[in-house]
Amino acid sequence: MVKDKPIEALQCMSLIEEAAAEFYENVSKVIRLARCSAALAFIATESKNHATLLRNLYGEPLPERCPSELGTAGVSCLQKLTQLTQKIKSGWVPSLKELASILEEFVELEHFAGEEVYVQVAAGALSTQFTRLERNLLMTIAEEERRHLEVLKLVVEELKSF
Repeated sequence: MVKDKPIEALQCMSLIEEAAAEFYENVSKVIRLARCSAALAFIATESKNHATLLRNLYGEPLPERCPSELGTAGVSCLQKLTQLTQKIKSGWVPSLKELASILEEFVELEHFAGEEVYVQVAAGALSTQFTRLERNLLMTIAEEERRHLEVLKLVVEELKSF
């Protein structure tokens, strides 16, 4: 496998997808609103699938390379996801207001993951690096990330209505 920037970026994105999946899954287990819980569990499942697909296609990330591949915003998102997941696992149950605030922040994460990485990587490598199948799979992930963004916005809206 040839190592280069687009491949390394996608490998590192699997870390964010994996952390997002774990965060959304854990939040879905503690939230009292069934619709919101189901929506977050759905996003968790798709994020898990994205991480698996990226690793199956491009291999495991080299963690020491990921800060440069993900940039400050990506590293910050990864750290925040990990910290909040650990906090929830330790027994913390956020109020609906707290959860709405946290998820508003992660609307930005979904924007980062969906548009800034997948679309740019796929668009930048459309020439010869990726096969048509790979380009299609990457664009599918990007479309799913945009849907995650919309679902998260609706979950926040619903949480704020209580």
